[in-house]
Amino acid sequence: MVDDSLNARPGIAPTAARDDARAAVRGVLDQAARLGVRALMAGGPVFVLHGLISPRPSPSTNLIIDPAGETALLGALGADGWAPAPVRPSLAPGGALGLRHGPSGALLNLYPLLPGFGVHPAVVFEHLWEWRVPMRAFDRDGHAVDRLVTMILAVHDNLGPRAAAPPPESVTAFLIDHFLAEISNDELERLPVLIDGLGAQAVMRRFCDALGLPPMAARMPSRAYAAQRWARDDVDPGDRLLLASLDATPGYRGAVQRDVRWARRWMLPRGPFAVPHLLGTLLGASRRRRRRLRDALGLSPAAGRRAR
Repeated sequence: MVDDSLNARPGIAPTAARDDARAAVRGVLDQAARLGVRALMAGGPVFVLHGLISPRPSPSTNLIIDPAGETALLGALGADGWAPAPVRPSLAPGGALGLRHGPSGALLNLYPLLPGFGVHPAVVFEHLWEWRVPMRAFDRDGHAVDRLVTMILAVHDNLGPRAAAPPPESVTAFLIDHFLAEISNDELERLPVLIDGLGAQAVMRRFCDALGLPPMAARMPSRAYAAQRWARDDVDPGDRLLLASLDATPGYRGAVQRDVRWARRWMLPRGPFAVPHLLGTLLGASRRRRRRLRDALGLSPAAGRRAR
């Protein structure tokens, strides 16, 4: 559901603002259906669907989308009045494409990839789609992520670079305690298989540790995942290794697979000479991601600046 108080506009009754925002999100679902772009609801309403306690209220609607349909959907949304929303600076850009609907003020997070899930983003989506559940939202029949995926997405929010965030933002400990009481034996058995299939070994170490599961050896992020996350096509093993270190759970060291060890050996003789390239990768990522988002929405640079 859209948070009324946070989406209300000055001079407009809260109910009218809520209805406008809901209609805007409903338009997103309609565009996705028209274009054949598969989408999965995530976030607060899905917690309610699965009988779980939502971590915190959010004014944004969250949709995980098939990355194959990202460009087409963004082009349609740009024509419908959606523009980039303000984002909080971070070292590694998150997976969400934050959008704001100008006429209604509705907020939307589109996820063509999920940070810390290092296999090809298309493979990640297929795993999530396989376990989808039906859900009606915004007066439309659609699909949502299943109960176990909802759990790992909830703890994932604070397991990447945000894990060191001070309270009250970091609620991971509370969520893990809640999920320890809620997770079924079947879900517990499926969890390691799911984590491995998503390439999420490093970002799920704290959750696995709390559940008493043995740590899983992390592997290198895929080239496709790193290219999308860094918003550059020319990623090398150093870029992927940097991303792996940023995605891993702080304070929870674990084993790594052969491809990570190979990348570390590859970096040894190149270390000092690779610093300028890695700094460019890191410091320019948010700007590159935002430029790509503006282009996909069909906005000129000036229009993108006005939307900020």
